[in-house]
Amino acid sequence: MSKNSIPVFFHCSNEYCSFVSVTMISILKNTKSYVDFFIIHTGVTIENQKRFDQLKKLFSNFSIHWIPVEYDEIFKKEYFSCIKKLSAGKAWPGIHAFCTPFMPLLRPELDKFIYLDSDVICLKDIKSLYDEDLENYAIGGVPDIVVPLFVNKEMCDSNPKIPYRNFGNYFNAGVLLVNAKKFRQDNVIKEYFKILSTEIVSICDQDVLNRMFGNNKFKKLSQIYNVIYQPSQQQLDKNKIEVSSKVFLEASQNAVIRHYADAKPWNNIIETWSKKDLPDWKIYWHYAKKFSNPADLFL
Repeated sequence: MSKNSIPVFFHCSNEYCSFVSVTMISILKNTKSYVDFFIIHTGVTIENQKRFDQLKKLFSNFSIHWIPVEYDEIFKKEYFSCIKKLSAGKAWPGIHAFCTPFMPLLRPELDKFIYLDSDVICLKDIKSLYDEDLENYAIGGVPDIVVPLFVNKEMCDSNPKIPYRNFGNYFNAGVLLVNAKKFRQDNVIKEYFKILSTEIVSICDQDVLNRMFGNNKFKKLSQIYNVIYQPSQQQLDKNKIEVSSKVFLEASQNAVIRHYADAKPWNNIIETWSKKDLPDWKIYWHYAKKFSNPADLFL
C-alpha cells in the first residue's frame, strides 16, 4: 500500500463477483490515483479470485486484497450469535450484512477508507469522496431520500429509535466514508453488536449505523456521492420535506456515484418499483462491457 493510494472496501460472495468487478472497473476508469481494493468475502472461490486478475489487462493502478470471513479474534463468533432479529419473519442475510465495524480492525494502518455496495458505479474520480474532511465524525454518508418517502408504518413502529422519516437525519449505507481511526478509538464494534443483540433492525447494517450515527452525528455528504432516486417536488411537499427537487436533479447531473438501490440493471429491469424509468442503466452496461461480459467470467 502507498500513502497516496485510496482504500476501498467491499463485501462479496461468489454470486456477486461479476457485480463487484463492474464497480471496480468504473472506479479505475475514472480515477487517476492508485486504488487498494479490500474484499471481505464469504466463500469466493480461488478460481474466481484469480479471474479478477484479468482486470490487470485493462488497468495497472490497483491492488486487490482478499479477506475471508472466518470466526477468529476479529470476526468473533459471539458477535453474530447474539443478534436478536432483523424484523418479524425476515430471513438471516448472512455475516456479510454486518461487516462495516470489522473493516477498521482488519486494517489498523488505515485512518480512513471508502466502503461501497456492489450495486454502484463510479462516474467521476472517486478521490473527491476520499478527500472529504470528516472532521471528528466517525462516519460520512449521504442523507437517504428513498426511506423517508417510502418507509411504512410497521417499520417505523418496529424501530422507533431510528429516524426513518426525518430527511437529513438518516443516511444510506451503500456509500460510506469511514473514520477508521475513530472507529477503533471509540470501540464502535462493541456498541454496534450491543444494539444488534437488543433491538430489531430492518435494514441490517444501515439501521445499526443510523442508530449510532443518525440524527446529526454523521458527516453529511453531498447527494452527488450516492444518487439513487429523483423525487418530484410534489412528493417532497406531501411528505413535508423542505428541500427542492432541484437538489436531486442537479446531483444526478453531476453524480460521482450512481447507486442502483431501486432496481438492478443486471435483472434487465428498466422500470423501478417507483414506476419510473431506471436512469443510467445503459451507463452500467457500458462499464460491464469493458470487461467483456463479467457474468461469463465468474462461476
